Amino acid sequence: MVVQGEYATISGYGQLNEDSPSSKVLLKVVQQIKSDWACYNDNIVNGNGDYWYTLMLCAKALEKADTCPGDSGGPLVLVRNGRPNGKQWIHPNIQVGIVSTGPRHKAFVRCDSDESYTVYTRGSSFLDWIEHVIQSNS
Repeated sequence: MVVQGEYATISGYGQLNEDSPSSKVLLKVVQQIKSDWACYNDNIVNGNGDYWYTLMLCAKALEKADTCPGDSGGPLVLVRNGRPNGKQWIHPNIQVGIVSTGPRHKAFVRCDSDESYTVYTRGSSFLDWIEHVIQSNS
């Protein structure tokens, strides 16, 4: 479950900025999950495209960093403290999204900026499909 205000880590081998080649080392940045209303405003009201809250979520960097070309398809991961649950250990890291568009209005905002929200595919919206594919291929 994604909770507005939580912090998530994105990682990838994308460009450091729009003027550089792809990274040779894995990079990461922390972003804060934003409310669907904030995402809607950033994307619709500002004329940056559609925002479907059932399929998307968005976050904003805490520093001047964001996803860039080459990061698409990478994970958006909530990092939480793990805890034991009987004999099993509940893993603290939960992938909640997949890097999708990055800043939606690329014509105005560079990918190495903190001026815009980054849009992700909402992983929980596709759980039924993922489980179906896994069961079909087992």
